[in-house]
Amino acid sequence: MVSPSVRVFHSRRSASRAFVAATSIGSFWLLNSIASVPPPVPPRVHLKHASGGTCEVAGYGAHVMSWCPETDNEQLFVGSQAVVGQEGLAIRGGVPIIFPQFGTFTEAADAPGLAHGFARKSFDWRLARKTDDSASFLLVPGDASPRSPAEQRSWPADFELLYTVSLGSGSLRMTMEVANKGDKPLEFTGCLHTYFKCQSSQKCTVHGLKGEKLDLRIGDKFRGDTTEEREFVQFTDHEETQLMYGDARNDAIVIKEDGRERLRLTKSNMPDWILWNTGAENGSGIKDLDEGEYKKYICVEPGFTSSPVRVAPGATWVGTHEAQLLGSSA
Repeated sequence: MVSPSVRVFHSRRSASRAFVAATSIGSFWLLNSIASVPPPVPPRVHLKHASGGTCEVAGYGAHVMSWCPETDNEQLFVGSQAVVGQEGLAIRGGVPIIFPQFGTFTEAADAPGLAHGFARKSFDWRLARKTDDSASFLLVPGDASPRSPAEQRSWPADFELLYTVSLGSGSLRMTMEVANKGDKPLEFTGCLHTYFKCQSSQKCTVHGLKGEKLDLRIGDKFRGDTTEEREFVQFTDHEETQLMYGDARNDAIVIKEDGRERLRLTKSNMPDWILWNTGAENGSGIKDLDEGEYKKYICVEPGFTSSPVRVAPGATWVGTHEAQLLGSSA
């Protein structure tokens, strides 16, 4: 019997409703028609939209490193001491792909036991398709090199993960598609762990979360024992911000910086919102951040974490996240 806390995708028909956000960039078609062995991802993939927006994705971990919706208007933070492509080391900043396990959450069947999963540390991403303003990256089992995490090689799931990054006018869209190619249900948790650049984290607020259930500190499962009563959530410099809003009803939230609207974030088929910043409490102990650099970012993340996603054999789960520029952070 399936636990009521597990989200189940039984068939291609039940999954098809989730494809609404993905079909506009053709990724549903792509998932079923890509070459059997696409080429490896180059060290960097560069995208440019007709409006002038740009994006850069590292081949290691299919990791979004930069997004400028306008010239010289960087929206993502990358730590000054971040290392790209070192075996076993995640990149500090940008958009790490957390899959198939969020943190120490091990409620999903066959959870690999590796905090934040293996996707962000994998050398085995392949470039499935690229246009001027869009690129799709593919990760499949049985393709793992010795340099990738051992948990990737030992995870028993038969899956395909297709990750599409695309630019619009003032926007960045990221779509994850997980196809179950095996003969038993596939379960996983995760998120898109986005680091947004800012001038001062304590001047940043998130609007649209009032009334949502949350955990004030993230453990190894979602408790939902608190309700958000604030009109907006403010990051603080003196202590760590670590909040998870599980099964959030609001799929659209707004980030303000210094009182001005800056970004509108939306999610589809990703039920959770996660807010994080180390603050002075933990920021100075992170080796790939300079002293005080924790003040220069906030993490506002769409997640599928509070309960495992469960995908039936032959079905596909799709989750989409989009950031839209409302005002400059300069």
